[in-house]
Amino acid sequence: MTTEAITEFMNVDYLGYKQDAERRYENARKSLAEAQDALDAARAEVRDARKERGEARSKYAEHIKASRKPRQKDVVRRVLKALWDKPEGITRQDIIKMSELEAASVSTTLTRCKRAGFVTRDGDDFVGLWNITDSGRDWLHSNKPMPK
Repeated sequence: MTTEAITEFMNVDYLGYKQDAERRYENARKSLAEAQDALDAARAEVRDARKERGEARSKYAEHIKASRKPRQKDVVRRVLKALWDKPEGITRQDIIKMSELEAASVSTTLTRCKRAGFVTRDGDDFVGLWNITDSGRDWLHSNKPMPK
């Protein structure tokens, strides 16, 4: 073999090696770009999912809060507020409708309020009108706890 043939053979070999390395480099760059695009898409998906999770958590908390029974102090205030809105007197059924409470809760609350001196009843046991007293009005507009 002559030196020219050896040089030619080696140049072709180096050229193939160089072209193969260039090809692998370009493939790696493409893979990196695809991976970067996938990472960006995944980050956007995580961001959207995080936002959706926050909204779902707040809606769930609102739902739980709305489905809870009202606290005792709030029940008394709702009943007294219904009585305050109708100073001429109101039936128990109307209080139930206005306060959106259960009948048993309203009955129990009216009994407790009567003992505390917050309400009075005009009429007999089955048909009668409930009225709020001055002490009931004062308590309604204060932050005092319900007396025992």
